[in-house]
Amino acid sequence: MADATTFLATVYKTVAARDLDALVDQFAPDCVFVDVPLAETSRGRVAFRAYMEETFRGMPDFRPERWEFVAEGDRVAAELVLIGTHAGEFMGHPATGRVVRWAASAFYTLNAAHDQVVREVYYYDLRSLEMQLVSAGADA
Repeated sequence: MADATTFLATVYKTVAARDLDALVDQFAPDCVFVDVPLAETSRGRVAFRAYMEETFRGMPDFRPERWEFVAEGDRVAAELVLIGTHAGEFMGHPATGRVVRWAASAFYTLNAAHDQVVREVYYYDLRSLEMQLVSAGADA
């Protein structure tokens, strides 16, 4: 059995490398991904991949800037700072070319071997993110 925090660090390194195939493989085929602020639940790898493709299209350099994990058994809590350049449409907002940064937290349930994510519940500061995505006004 892999160490849960080491596995999650590998997941985030995969995001930073923008290796979508490897990232999707780290999620169970029947995974559940919950975007709490948008009240959206994705089920399965195909839906999770589509969510991440949208993120990478809107911010081709999207990556975690900082992450910290706390794990107990098959559960991992993450505190994150995420960053990316808003270079394409994202969350209904046209590209601004600005670098956006937002705080987030995520809660993971891993499989028994700690080598796949079964469930992720993702919370983030939607208001701050959307304010940065608006094309009018001062840079964030």
